[in-house]
Amino acid sequence: MPIYVDDFDGLPGWEQLPKLPVTLLIDSSKAMFPYLGQLNEGLKHFFQKIKGDIYAEERIELSIIASSSEEKSVRGFASITDCDFFQLNQYDLGEKSFLGKSLTNATEYLKTRKKYYKENGFEYYQPWLVIITASDSSDSIEEIQKVINELEEQKRLAVFIFTLGNQVNKEEIVKFSYKKRLLSIKENQITKCFEWLAESFIIVAHSAVGQSVVLPHDNITEWAIIEKIDEKPKKPEANDEELYEDIACRLPTCFIVNSSKSLLRKVDEDKTYLDYINLGLKKYFQDLSQLEEYYGGSDIAIITCNNEVKIVEDFQLAKDKKEIFQLQQSDLGEEMDLASGIKKGLELIATRKERYKEAGANYTMPCLVIFTDGEISNSERLSEVKKECEELQKQWKLHILILTLEQDMSNEVLNCFYQTKPKLLSKEKYDEYFDWVLARD
Repeated sequence: MPIYVDDFDGLPGWEQLPKLPVTLLIDSSKAMFPYLGQLNEGLKHFFQKIKGDIYAEERIELSIIASSSEEKSVRGFASITDCDFFQLNQYDLGEKSFLGKSLTNATEYLKTRKKYYKENGFEYYQPWLVIITASDSSDSIEEIQKVINELEEQKRLAVFIFTLGNQVNKEEIVKFSYKKRLLSIKENQITKCFEWLAESFIIVAHSAVGQSVVLPHDNITEWAIIEKIDEKPKKPEANDEELYEDIACRLPTCFIVNSSKSLLRKVDEDKTYLDYINLGLKKYFQDLSQLEEYYGGSDIAIITCNNEVKIVEDFQLAKDKKEIFQLQQSDLGEEMDLASGIKKGLELIATRKERYKEAGANYTMPCLVIFTDGEISNSERLSEVKKECEELQKQWKLHILILTLEQDMSNEVLNCFYQTKPKLLSKEKYDEYFDWVLARD
């Protein structure tokens, strides 16, 4: 899911933020005439939604190509903030569509743009190519099909094909996509298609370069017919199979839980901090199990830290857990060594990411969730760990959440992490911590 930053004032190096190059290739043959009104309305919603997101409007660079007998690049790559609304009118329509020529030009434009990024020090996301057509191509497409398929197979391009009406030979058009992504837009549903595209680009723009994301999929069948489901990658052998199964993307979350005796302090007449931590963990897993789109991919580890740091649960898919972890009074130590707990969490995450890569599994930005009551020790080492966390956060390779019950936590903890503000809730609503974590998962 996208991560939203509260009180956003801009990030260091804003002008050097990574770029997401997107090419919209729109059929502008006469076959598109019945859909012009809907198409233009959809494009209007598309621009408005992206321009309403502070990340997306700066990171997304859009190129638009109208494909007909007189193919023209309507707009070269430019930031969404610099783009006016594009509208296709009936006078732009040609007799036929020449997708072969248009796609050849699209790949050349993309190649030139990527060269620009590299020469100017920009990181960039996997480029997107979106094809929207109501007709077959009138020119040769075999060679460019091979080029695009190779780019997608090598994960250098993501291709999505949308068809309108029944004049398109879907068996042929789907060959442009190595992963066979083809959706037929239902009647009068073009606007919803563009809303989905905008939501997808926004999610990508909120992620880290090189990491996979879960695209919106709950309501696709309301506005489109999925002509062919994505083909799964070939599974690896032996013990990496659980990284695949039916969910293509993993959501790694590592909990760092205070397990010092300070948790035995009373919150009210009946319960201690320890009781509320256990209630919250139980609620978190119960609520997570109700979210089918995230439950299967949630990969969770739990570390407790006092004088001794323990990995009580190594990374495991939430759906495979047989019981919910509960912290016992006998597990508690004298003091909380937060620095060592965070260090161990970073090591676990790094190891898990390597397994994902070896298995070819996709994953989102890892999340480190720190639960503390504010009592810490070894504060000097904490400042050392802070530097490692800051570097990962600035590169968008780690998200950190700090949850506390104590208003008087030391400033060192409160200000320890880059762009991270601890979440403080009343003692009566401790389990809401876990709702907050769930929303960020």
